[in-house]
Amino acid sequence: MNTNPANYTPKPMTSRVNEVRIAVKKAMNDNSKTFEDLGDIFNEETINEPLIVRRAIAEAAKLKIIPKHLWDNQIFAGSYTYNQPMITFSKDIPVYAAQQELETALKQGLSQNSIFGHIVPSYPKLLRLGISGILDTIDEKVKITNKQEELDFLKATKISLLGLADYASDFAGLCRDRSERCTDIPRKKELIIMAELLEHSPFLPPETLHQAMQSIWLVHVAFQLTGNSLAMGRVDQYLFPYYKSDIESGRITDDQCQEMFDLFLLKYNERAQNNEIHADNVDLIKAQEDRDKNWSNRTAFMEQQHHNTRDTVDATNHWLQNIVLGGISPYSGKDSSNMLSLIMLESFNRMKMTNPTMTVRLNSMSPEWLLQKASSTLINGGGQPAFFNDDTIIPSLMSHGIPLDDARDYTNDGCWEIIVPGRTDFVFSKINMLKCLEWALNNGKSRIDNKAEVPDMGDSDNFSYDDILDSFWKTLSYVVEGIMDKVTSHRCEIATIAPVPLLSALLEGPVEKGKDMTQGGAKFITYALIGEGMSHLIDSICAIKEIIFNRQLYTMTDLINALDSNFEGYEMLRRQLNDCPKYGNNDIRADSIGSEIIEKYSSLIKETNKCYDEVLFIAGVGTFSWYIAVGEGTGPSPDGRRSKQPVSSNFSPSAGSMFRGVTAAISSHAHMNTQLLTAGSPLDLGLNSKYVKDEKGQKRLVALLRSFVSLRGNMLTLTIADTDTFKKAQKNPENYSDLRVRMGGWSAYFTMLSKKQQEHHIKKSESGIF
Repeated sequence: MNTNPANYTPKPMTSRVNEVRIAVKKAMNDNSKTFEDLGDIFNEETINEPLIVRRAIAEAAKLKIIPKHLWDNQIFAGSYTYNQPMITFSKDIPVYAAQQELETALKQGLSQNSIFGHIVPSYPKLLRLGISGILDTIDEKVKITNKQEELDFLKATKISLLGLADYASDFAGLCRDRSERCTDIPRKKELIIMAELLEHSPFLPPETLHQAMQSIWLVHVAFQLTGNSLAMGRVDQYLFPYYKSDIESGRITDDQCQEMFDLFLLKYNERAQNNEIHADNVDLIKAQEDRDKNWSNRTAFMEQQHHNTRDTVDATNHWLQNIVLGGISPYSGKDSSNMLSLIMLESFNRMKMTNPTMTVRLNSMSPEWLLQKASSTLINGGGQPAFFNDDTIIPSLMSHGIPLDDARDYTNDGCWEIIVPGRTDFVFSKINMLKCLEWALNNGKSRIDNKAEVPDMGDSDNFSYDDILDSFWKTLSYVVEGIMDKVTSHRCEIATIAPVPLLSALLEGPVEKGKDMTQGGAKFITYALIGEGMSHLIDSICAIKEIIFNRQLYTMTDLINALDSNFEGYEMLRRQLNDCPKYGNNDIRADSIGSEIIEKYSSLIKETNKCYDEVLFIAGVGTFSWYIAVGEGTGPSPDGRRSKQPVSSNFSPSAGSMFRGVTAAISSHAHMNTQLLTAGSPLDLGLNSKYVKDEKGQKRLVALLRSFVSLRGNMLTLTIADTDTFKKAQKNPENYSDLRVRMGGWSAYFTMLSKKQQEHHIKKSESGIF
């Protein structure tokens, strides 16, 4: 029996796994039909039920009415997409709200589908108690409350959980039926085993690894089918006890376990792409982008020019299915990386797919085998795994009052934002930091269409350097306060139309409080304010200080005129602004400005948060995949960037400004006081594949990761690729179906991206930043 991951040498992919992988890849390119026969549960029987109860009835109905299906050769039941024939299920559930309720919600910008996702359920709770145990805790709560609102919530959770149990039972029946008709003896036995798994779990706590994996997978699919795209959390941690028990008892071998996880990870890729919004559909994208140009109703507190059709195309096959591996144990304080961490990295490495999104938690105690395996997986392509630094993130969470055990157990949501799994209700808003500077230097107006959006901070022609900073911070403070006011005053509105009884039953807090998550039931309620365009803000402030005030080559009037004209006629000024110190080069002139901005930004959020109860507002820096759209909504900036040009992704150096290599970029990032950015601040970088193609290259990559940890950065993503490969993939996409790139918080198939996004990746690769 091998219990040391460092000694594990996996056998090649089995023929069964390869066949399933081929079927999944084929499904991504086959036309699919959407199952829409959902019906309407708002009727005479339910009309007098509270909305949350009707919601639960609709969740259970969705799981009951959809046809059940098994993929050939799979050992796990439950799918979002079927392949014989190709059917994709929407996230919609049957209508459960009255017309008046729907119309009222619409006025608030809400609907039945207004579920944010970005949450991690408590899968440890599911494994510990099973549905039956959770139902027992609900019954105990019912006995001690006489509040009708609490009783309604508890009734709803029971309905949803029983619907989940029926969903498992229906699949058990399907497996029994298939086994009776199956003539292949080995497959017949497998189908009987699958039926027995589903008859036991998730209703009862699992006893084996296969039961545990089937249980969490079926619940994950149930969430997806009822509109909640959710992450999986620390899978290697909560499944490890079942693996250990099975290995020690001789029920499975490591090779059998590897095949199980190969098949398990393939399940996350069964969702077929929507071919109607494929990257080649230029007309549809153009029509949507034309509509996006009308911003007449926007405010400073609205997210601008995000989520257009191009962004939807670029997020094809991204379903927030994040898995986190490794990291410190919440109980021992020691690194808890284990054999399942290694096995899942190996599975991801073999599949060459984009799902699930994989993240590895590192710290000063991380074992060498983990870094080596993570590095070899990364080198294989796709920008995964991402890397989080426990040594920075855990103290950051604790600085906000999160207890040590909870902080040590952190994970991310479906993208990269930090949350405590199974205990957190999480939402975020984005703040365009570069736009705040634009407003501060333009009388509160946008340079895109001259619309006044924030208070006028004065005539910038006469600003001193301190006046510029003062105007910027007053503008940012106005935006931050506006967001916090909006969040706290409207936070529970979603409960009036889209409560989440199934999710609430599988979190820590809601049942105990007798409140749905949307009513404040979770243990922690965090709201991240994510600063966009941060590197350009740092570079802009640095350029203003250097060119206008230190060297006095131009006046503020010159700069304002240049910005007003998008640098037309001011090429020399633009060139000198471009040549100023930049974030990402370990240059103290830029980095000191950046660290001051981050410190004041996080302090502003923390101090403003004192005026609001219940919600914990935290700071972060990032763009996700919307760096092109962020730039399209932003005028020219003092760092020399022209109007509507893309900003850099997340907290990466501005494109073309990273002159001293990856190590210098990591040093700059670490210098930004990233411990203050509790929500996170990914540094997205790229390495040309030629530098890491051999054993020495992999050792360099491992050393780079060690440096990232020791320097106290908080998040790092790396894409291993080269410009020539990208260009070849554009010309002959059929030969590069496995080529993947990092997209802010996930990975995407390069050939499925919009042409504009592909060109952006090529440009970034040419400049050395992915």
